[in-house]
Amino acid sequence: MKAIIFAAGCSSRLEELTKDLPKCCLKLSDDQTILQRALTFLRANNIQRIIIVTGFAFQHIDKEILAWQGLFDSIKTVYNPHYEKRNNIYTAFLIRDLIDSDTIILNSDLVFDPKILEIAVGTVNSSKESFLVVDDQKQLVDEDMKIIVDDSGKVVRVHKSLDNATAYGEYVGILRLAGNDLTIFKQSLETMIEREDFGKYYEDAIDEKLIDMNITYISTQGLPWTEVDSKVDYNKAIEQVGQSS
Repeated sequence: MKAIIFAAGCSSRLEELTKDLPKCCLKLSDDQTILQRALTFLRANNIQRIIIVTGFAFQHIDKEILAWQGLFDSIKTVYNPHYEKRNNIYTAFLIRDLIDSDTIILNSDLVFDPKILEIAVGTVNSSKESFLVVDDQKQLVDEDMKIIVDDSGKVVRVHKSLDNATAYGEYVGILRLAGNDLTIFKQSLETMIEREDFGKYYEDAIDEKLIDMNITYISTQGLPWTEVDSKVDYNKAIEQVGQSS
């Protein structure tokens, strides 16, 4: 199994904390960064091939993964030269040919309970279905990447603009695409890049084609997770890790 981690962004909302540092390199404790925590859980789940897409301050990530060489069958970075002016739609486009049905994609700014990853990996190992990992218990706000599902549990929309009151939950930033869904996703990425939709998210490439895809969701089951976008999020993440220690 393979994991691809999206870590190209500038993280300007964290201000001085990420002035010269990718936010995945922020420390959660004296001896562990956000990235190191994720790599620890990936290794514990026997995911042996790691690709990290870098951009802003990429040298810090390159340096950080040196200690992990030999602990995985393969761990490497792919540099996104357009990280400043193009959103993660371009990150996904850049590595589209590296994604296969045995790939888990995750955002680098996630601090999550290890059981969430265990659930996702277990689903990859036991089925061929495409899925988004979703928090279906939290109160939704405008900034959340929300989903809507139909009566069968199929995801029919994924977008930040969805109504907080009627959306089903928040997509947390971990997914697996397989089979025909993966083919459609790659085609959608190519179409959007041809249109120069550089400001979009990779979720937009999914949202545009969900009518042709068969994507379900996996619940976080109320387990804790945090997307680190702000100082408040960062402090929450540190507290979350401290409580789990």
